[in-house]
Amino acid sequence: MPFRMQPAQFPHGGWPESDDRTPGSDQTYPRGTPVTWDTASQELDEHALSTTVTGILGVSLEGVTAGVAHNPSGKVGVALASRSNVFMAKLVNASGVIQTAATSNINVNYGLLDISSGLDEWTAVDEDDVTHVVVEVIGIDTDRNIVFFKFIESAIQQP
Repeated sequence: MPFRMQPAQFPHGGWPESDDRTPGSDQTYPRGTPVTWDTASQELDEHALSTTVTGILGVSLEGVTAGVAHNPSGKVGVALASRSNVFMAKLVNASGVIQTAATSNINVNYGLLDISSGLDEWTAVDEDDVTHVVVEVIGIDTDRNIVFFKFIESAIQQP
């Protein structure tokens, strides 16, 4: 199983700033997927990462299959992309190959990359994308080879 993007540190040490939203009726994605709120349909959708650098509501805490959340409530918990929440993910190159996290990655803004699709999909920080930036790496863990990051202000969709 790939490493899923997830909250790592949050204010007051308890639980990340979060919200519950109704998933899009045609959506299928695993937990750890960046999501956006479609204000027209009032549904939570997977964020189109490649060149879209705005509108990230947060990271899904549950998976969704064909518009149904993988929990009894039917809603998707979302760790909000607030400047208070810190997330963690793997660092990859543009081909999706995991890279070694280094101190040179700290304080650098990067894009995100979806690897695979559907429920096998996982999202990582794309070390090669310094054009479509949405996150700032703020730390690394060399033992687990992960980066810690915050979403940059211009990428965040206000809840």
